Amino acid sequence: RGINAIALFTIEEKGLLPSIISLGAIPLPYIPYGICLGRTQDGETSVFVTTKEGVVAHWLLNSKNKDIKGRHLRSWKLSGKTESCKVDSAENQLYVSEEARGLWKLDLSEQNRVPTLVDEVAPRGHLVADVEGVAIYRGLNSKSYLVVSSQGDNSFHIYNLSNQEWLGAIKISKS
Repeated sequence: RGINAIALFTIEEKGLLPSIISLGAIPLPYIPYGICLGRTQDGETSVFVTTKEGVVAHWLLNSKNKDIKGRHLRSWKLSGKTESCKVDSAENQLYVSEEARGLWKLDLSEQNRVPTLVDEVAPRGHLVADVEGVAIYRGLNSKSYLVVSSQGDNSFHIYNLSNQEWLGAIKISKS
């Protein structure tokens, strides 16, 4: 955070310790707040950038001999601060947390698709304001789960990834 760019790095393993090497940066017209990477179903490497202003931007990366270029593909605008995101490459979906509103799903297979609200903060939904991290857990027997952290009440909410049904929450407390 702090620069208007997507900073790119590679890790080269030489000797005992790997080296982190800068590959440059892709300038942005805004300050990024969150970022996630993924591959879309067509095999493209994508970077998604979120902002405090609610912008979710989709950038495609292409490289030739470590010279990486970025091309802005599209953006969505949500009403509040967006932070975490997670790409579900298998289903070509993007999940985004909007801190004061809830969890959104964006269909990456359709160019102008409108974001879908998966779950809201209380009293309408299960989440508590300050919705943050988003992760996917692929379990045994082809069951997969979407995990969303809610810092407002120190909990993790679990959803069935296939239909986004809320399954419950795990609350973290002092022991």
